[in-house]
Amino acid sequence: RDVAKHLAKTYGERCWDVAKYFANNKANKERLHEKHPFTVGEIKYQMHYELGTTPIDILYRRTRMGFIDGEAVLQVLPKVLNIFAEEYKWSDEKKVEEAKENLIKMRKMNF
Repeated sequence: RDVAKHLAKTYGERCWDVAKYFANNKANKERLHEKHPFTVGEIKYQMHYELGTTPIDILYRRTRMGFIDGEAVLQVLPKVLNIFAEEYKWSDEKKVEEAKENLIKMRKMNF
């Protein structure tokens, strides 16, 4: 219920476009973190339609999760990196590089 409210409040009538990600793949319904309404499908939507270009861009600028809960954002970073790696077909080296880069930026923002 809180996910539906979040999507409606955040996306308005575009919430149905985000919901299509849930219909296409049940894994997209999965929450990034148990305390927050953000989902895997929402991250993919932001990547494809809202120009979410990096994990930190999505976690801080799009969902604002990094500003809401710094501890949770550190916990979900690996999951978001995996989403990016899968969607953009990153090599293992690229994934490690992105992880390091995003962690450095996150530390600057959280501390």
